[in-house]
Amino acid sequence: SVVLHPREPQFAALVGEGLRVDTLSCWDWETGRELFRVEGDEQLLHAAYSPLGSYLFFSRAAYDSLVALDPGTGRSLPYMRRGFGIVSYFTIARNETNILTYQPSGTLAYWEIRSGKNLRQLQTLPGLEGIEISGNNRFAAAVSADELVVVDLLSGEPTARARAVGLAALTLSADGNQVTAIGADASDALREAGGSGGR
Repeated sequence: SVVLHPREPQFAALVGEGLRVDTLSCWDWETGRELFRVEGDEQLLHAAYSPLGSYLFFSRAAYDSLVALDPGTGRSLPYMRRGFGIVSYFTIARNETNILTYQPSGTLAYWEIRSGKNLRQLQTLPGLEGIEISGNNRFAAAVSADELVVVDLLSGEPTARARAVGLAALTLSADGNQVTAIGADASDALREAGGSGGR
């Protein structure tokens, strides 16, 4: 898993050996120099820079799952330190004020980053993987067991579902109206994501 800084020549990667991913490594890709690394005992699950590059967050398989870092130094920042369970996916608002977290139990929660205040919490499908967010931040496409699903992030309700076995990756079109899924069955490769009865 590799994520790019939105403004600097920098990337962060979740790395490890075999199936165990336990290190966050941050690099300057112009100089080829490693800026910092964070190693731990827990499996690392997801990493992302905030849209303006002010934060680098990662999540780990721990009750206090979310960790916020200064993206230039790797210094730990005092945000989102209250433990509330394992976070397998998160996305940060464009203005960098709030963060949306997803827990494997199916809990979606909106938080204020600096205060750690829980703004809203709702239930959706459990066990979602490969989550991708639409450009308007309204929908999430994901894999749920042998299905490709689209979830409304304001209600938690699935708006579209299609049987799709063995999906490896998802991506969304720029307008968020189409989901392309790469997997074993090419017949399920393209699905429309918009609306309440999406195909």
